Amino acid sequence: MQSTGAQESILVCGGELQGNIASAKLLGAGWNSTINLDPMGWEGVRIDMNLKAERSYIEDPLTGQERPFSNHYDRSHDISLRQDIPGTD
Repeated sequence: MQSTGAQESILVCGGELQGNIASAKLLGAGWNSTINLDPMGWEGVRIDMNLKAERSYIEDPLTGQERPFSNHYDRSHDISLRQDIPGTD
C-alpha cells in the first residue's frame, strides 16, 4: 500500500515535530486462525490466533535516508485459549 500525505514525527534538536510526509509505503501480511481441539479430546476448547508482520518505508525529510514509520510495530500477535463448557449457554 502506498500512501500520500502521511503524518510522521520528526526528531529535531532534542524535540519532536509533527508533519506531513509526501509519500510512504506499508507492506505486510496477516494470519487469522482457529484451531478446534475437540478431535484431541478437549471438548469445547479452541485456540484463536491473529498474527501480523509489516514493513514500513518513508524517506526522512531531514536526512534523505529511508527509515520505518515512527512508533510503528513491525510484528504483532494475539493468541488465546478458550473453553466453552458443554451444557451452558
